[in-house]
Amino acid sequence: MTAQVTDIERAAVRMLAKDNAEFGSERLMNHVTRIIQEPEYTEILTEVPAPEVEFANRAERVFVKLQDRARWALANAIATYRRNGKPAGDTLSTFSEMGVTFTVTTSLAAAVVDYHEAVLNALATKMDLEAESG
Repeated sequence: MTAQVTDIERAAVRMLAKDNAEFGSERLMNHVTRIIQEPEYTEILTEVPAPEVEFANRAERVFVKLQDRARWALANAIATYRRNGKPAGDTLSTFSEMGVTFTVTTSLAAAVVDYHEAVLNALATKMDLEAESG
């Protein structure tokens, strides 16, 4: 039985699907494609895969890295949302490291906003670097 797709999940998946900038990593591209196409896919990548492509210049390299980071974060937020049973509100996650406990509040809606801001930042950074290089 296919899980019901929620409105916020649909919005998040659509944002990833509409992103047509070049991926730096085939592994990340495949991961994002599965997130988009398979509503029950919940794998989480523990880190942003390193770029596997050659870049024409520094501006392109930085842009692709920032774009991949934004895609990775949103894809993982979608997978986490699915794993957690598609909660209606925020999710609390607790991490302990070196004797210190951190509690992080997350929501898929917040991840969508973060993704949007990251994509705009990536584009602005690329434009600034291109202007600097002449």
